[in-house]
Parts: sequence; structure tokens; C-alpha cells
Amino acid sequence: MTATKIIKLTEIDSTNYFAMNLAMKPDTEEFTVVWADEQTSGRGEGNNFWESEAGKNLTFSIILKPCFLKIEQQFFLSKAISLAIANFLQPIAGHISVKWPNDIYWKNKKICGILIENIVEQNIIRNSIAGIGLNINQEKFLSNAPNPVSLKNIMKQDYDLEFCLKEILLQIERFYQLLIEEKFDEINQLYLSCLYRFDEFAAFKTGKGIFQAKIIRVEDSGELVLELTSGETQKFFFKEIEFMH
Repeated sequence: MTATKIIKLTEIDSTNYFAMNLAMKPDTEEFTVVWADEQTSGRGEGNNFWESEAGKNLTFSIILKPCFLKIEQQFFLSKAISLAIANFLQPIAGHISVKWPNDIYWKNKKICGILIENIVEQNIIRNSIAGIGLNINQEKFLSNAPNPVSLKNIMKQDYDLEFCLKEILLQIERFYQLLIEEKFDEINQLYLSCLYRFDEFAAFKTGKGIFQAKIIRVEDSGELVLELTSGETQKFFFKEIEFMH
């Protein structure tokens, strides 16, 4: 199960938009990849914008058809994709972690963003579009993003983008296969083992203020479970809580 087709584009508004439209066509095969040199409207979660210098980084989307997953299991796809990227980066740069829910960090800096969008019909996930922005060869970042970093920033050398893409796709294939085989416990263990700030007290922020807590688990639904200094536990969905750097 490898990429059936890689569609290479010079410029596009968003690879996720392009892939979403492509996925609706009945003859589009799973693992089709849309890869662009430049995104003019690269997207992150919500209204966030993904900065990427043209031709310097990997900005691509993969069409998946995880109809074997139940709706309540969809966060496992997010875990699998983030683990795939982390496993590609760890041997190269070290100090790689997954910041809940699926940002990829090098130390305390963000090297990769992931946006997964699902097409659901009659309680079945018909298609998933996994959009990935990975900083490879960009040296300077001009947006107001607080902590971007690239492989070149870390390792002081350029990397071949096509080679990196193919290696990442092999990792995605590996973790996607674990989903197919329903090895959810294994995915959970691997996810927690590389989760940013897992089981250590750190500062978090909600609408009520800043407080100290530690991550003790992530629910299958995607909720982050924190233990406060008082011993009380609280659960948070994405956008309900912010990590303090």
C-alpha cells in the first residue's frame, strides 16, 4: 500500500482543498498525494495560517479512506499520522515529540503542523484528508508564529524534498496498517511515549487563567486529561486549553 499517485503542483491555494475535491471523485484511489511547491492559503487548525517559503518545505495532503474506523475512533488517525512524522524526524534531528493533539515539536519549537479533515457519511468516515506542513529547508520565518523551526535550522544542511516525502509516506503506511489491524493499544502507548510534556508539571492556560498541571493521558475521543497540583483531574478538548511556553 504505497502512494498510488503523487500530483505535483507548483502553486495552489491549499493542498487540502484540492485533495478534498479530488476525494469526492469515485475513481480517486486511496493514498493519492497532492504536493505543492507553494500554498497561497496554507491552513492550520481554525483560522491559523501555515507559513511556508516556496520550494523550501513539504506541504502536501494525503487522501485516505479509513471506513474501517468508527466515528468515535477518528482521533486514532490523528495519532497515527503524527507518529509517522515523528518517526521520520527522530533519527535525523532527535528531541522530537508530539504536542497534543498533533503538532510535531523539536525541543520547544514547532517543526510540523497537521490538519486532518474527515468526510463522514451515515456514521462512516468515507474519506480523510491529512494535510501536512513540514519545515525542511526554510531558514527564516516572517509570520508572527511564536516558535517555528526547520530541519535546516537544526542540522545546518539542506535536504532533498522528494526523498523526505517518500520516507514519510513509508512511515504513514506503517502506522496506517496498525490502524487497519486494530492495534489501538500499541498506537496509544507509542503516542504517550513521545507526547510533549507528558507526566511533567508545566504551565497551561484556559479562559480562567494560568495554572500548573501535568498530562496523565489522552482519551480515545481526543480529550486531554490533566492532573492539577491539587490532585484533581480535568479534561479538555482542543482549543479549550493552551500550552504556555
